[in-house]
Amino acid sequence: MQRDLPFLSTQSVATATGVLAAITNAHALSETERDRLESAYGALGSHLTEHEVFKNVTLEVHPQGSMLLGTTTRPEGKVEIDVDLVVLLVQKLNERIESAALLSTLYEVVKEHTDRHDLGIHLKRRCVQIEYAGSMHADATPIVHSPHAYDRYGDTYAVVPDRDLSRYLGTNPKGYGKWFFEAAALMPTFRMYRAIGELTAKADVMPLPSLEVFDRLLARIVQLFKIHRNICFADNNDFCPPSCLITTLVAHAYRRAVQHTFDSPLDLILAIWQDMPTYIRREPLANGRERWTLDNPTAAGDNLADRLNEGNRQHQFNAWYLRFQDDFLELIEQANSRQGVAALSARVKKSYGDKSARGIATAMTQMANRQRGAQRIIVPTAIASGAGSTAAPSIGMASQTHRFFGRH
Repeated sequence: MQRDLPFLSTQSVATATGVLAAITNAHALSETERDRLESAYGALGSHLTEHEVFKNVTLEVHPQGSMLLGTTTRPEGKVEIDVDLVVLLVQKLNERIESAALLSTLYEVVKEHTDRHDLGIHLKRRCVQIEYAGSMHADATPIVHSPHAYDRYGDTYAVVPDRDLSRYLGTNPKGYGKWFFEAAALMPTFRMYRAIGELTAKADVMPLPSLEVFDRLLARIVQLFKIHRNICFADNNDFCPPSCLITTLVAHAYRRAVQHTFDSPLDLILAIWQDMPTYIRREPLANGRERWTLDNPTAAGDNLADRLNEGNRQHQFNAWYLRFQDDFLELIEQANSRQGVAALSARVKKSYGDKSARGIATAMTQMANRQRGAQRIIVPTAIASGAGSTAAPSIGMASQTHRFFGRH
């Protein structure tokens, strides 16, 4: 199934890796957006902890999902910023209030906050959604702290109310974050790492990118898969594989991959891609279909693949999965062709969207400014256009600083 990478020089690997870094950096939240998010959930947390109904039962409000993990991506064409928040409640509260009643109570209390600030509000299946001015919304999910000693992540285990099922289900946002960060702390061995460093140090070469691209490696890889998924399902969002599914598959495969040595992050990404489906359990059904299961690694019984058991979603997932490899290899080939920046941007736009294509242009401009400051412009042949003086400089990308919000 897997097509191997063609032979690539150190410069070619640096160039292609830099393009991938530019794509993921293009989807990073701006300082202004992060400040707005921090302010919004801080205000909500204060409202709940000071409100008569929740002040004695709320432990904290903290982010979950991509905001916690640093894997945020924004679907193409969608201007809204999404933030997933947890309202962590005291133990055994689920024994005193039914699941639907808890959600309804949270809705009524939060509505006081939204009415005061002229914000929108909606009651969802497991959360209360708050709509802010300026294209931002927050999903506040109440969970009841229910620690146990059954496994290493049991101290943060919780239950979440489900309105449709009229019961509480297992969840573990903090445990999942711990599991993900444990994987992210592992670093594969790359044969070309030293060579790229030596290339970076040369006075007359500005490769693409600097060694800082190896920071947040797992988060970047998750983002790359999610960005590609967003484009693939831009016109059919209902079939879009959930982020928790992709994140878990990538993290599982990454954990296994770090036991081996790779030439570069490009080979690592292909190894992860090939290994991802092996973590989905497939149970044959009588009608010729399959039931897929991907256990939440920190909450037994929480099937992260459950949504793919509906309709035609398994077929859609498989089609996206195969397309990822084709587009990934074509992007590497384009990044090291002699067709110029315009062709590269067009290829990036096709598979990774407008935002990613603009990220390439932004990165090139930033590098050009840095090189002019150093009184030199170096143009790698791989991405230089045939126009000579109009050729774009190489891209050097530093990883984005991730800021965590809340008390952990």
